[in-house]
Amino acid sequence: MDTSTSFASVADTDSVEGFFWPRDRFYDRAGRIISISHWAQLRGDCEYAVIGDWCDENGSAVRTVWTGFGFSYGHSESLIFETHSIVGDEALFYTYRTEADARRGHDETVLRISTGPEQGDRFATPPGVTVQAVQFPRFLDREGNSIPLAQWARLRRDPRYCMIDRWRGEGGAHSEVYWVGSDPSPGFNARRVSFGLSVAAFDNCPLPDSEYRFFTEERAVDHFRRIVPLVERGIRPWDDNEVKAAGFEPLVLRAW
Repeated sequence: MDTSTSFASVADTDSVEGFFWPRDRFYDRAGRIISISHWAQLRGDCEYAVIGDWCDENGSAVRTVWTGFGFSYGHSESLIFETHSIVGDEALFYTYRTEADARRGHDETVLRISTGPEQGDRFATPPGVTVQAVQFPRFLDREGNSIPLAQWARLRRDPRYCMIDRWRGEGGAHSEVYWVGSDPSPGFNARRVSFGLSVAAFDNCPLPDSEYRFFTEERAVDHFRRIVPLVERGIRPWDDNEVKAAGFEPLVLRAW
């Protein structure tokens, strides 16, 4: 896919080192900046990377991990911890700045799922996930091909490759769809999540900051193109009734 057209509208006004495209930064669990090689080594250590694992007999699962990878474009805080949950066919994820927040979020997610209807409360490793399965992080290009760390790092420095499209609205509202290329929680799912969509709207829509992850570029771009008109009109994308009343098809805003 030629990304030059979709990126051209913002490339002329934003520098690589400016507000729009800060460099990727890598952090340890304490929030200290570390080298990319040190980050990759720590990401391959299950005991260091995994904060908490849980599942029940129904197949629901919650996993919280340290990602250590700050890639929130245009945002000051680095959200370097994530909780991933799977309940039935719904998969969601939540991000945090500190390990304390991540541990609290993990416990709250487990409690919410385990106390729901017909849910168990057995703490264990999610189905199909073992310590041996959580290995050195995999890196993928936009076509889904496995690539070495060095190639991934080079591509991450190229905004024309990483940023697929971006929209800016009034009052600070904006949305970006982008390539990440590093699976945040290796071993949790068979498919790799390589693309992200972030949405922030302030004056016209009560959506302070939300992020979604996708397996494919096509699905990420489709959601981006469908969500921007909603935010422009002050419509909350997760409110199906509000979306339908405005004449739009409801979105399935899931992490995967």
